[in-house]
Amino acid sequence: MNTKSEKALQMEQEFYTMVRERSHLEEDRLNALLDPQPVDCDYDNMTTVIEYLIKPWQRNPYGDAHGGTIAAMFDTAMGFSAYWVADGSWTTTVDMMVNYIAPMACDDHMVVCSKVQKAGRTLVRVTAEARAKSSGKLVATANANFMMLK
Repeated sequence: MNTKSEKALQMEQEFYTMVRERSHLEEDRLNALLDPQPVDCDYDNMTTVIEYLIKPWQRNPYGDAHGGTIAAMFDTAMGFSAYWVADGSWTTTVDMMVNYIAPMACDDHMVVCSKVQKAGRTLVRVTAEARAKSSGKLVATANANFMMLK
């Protein structure tokens, strides 16, 4: 039995569409190059899951994912979550903190699970964690505040 409201089902469908369309508005932009793939979302719990393939151009000198790449993936994933709950209001990152825990191997997928902690009148607070898809190992955590630009 499906207990989700019509609004929740509609918002979840909008999330998938938004990520796919907004990521590739301009193919030479960072979001398109990162190529976020929406995996899951739950409007009632304000959670989203976006997956990224770590590509060779994103490597650091040791061959793992560059920390800046991981930060950009967090910013993009959490930004999509903030935009999603801001009822279509553009959002911009106010601040973001990333904690790097373990290396993220190239040619693996990084799975970013985000949770909107609070959506106020002007700010949206989001936390996230990233795991390597192949092992489930925690790679990094992040939190950020996004401002609505209505």
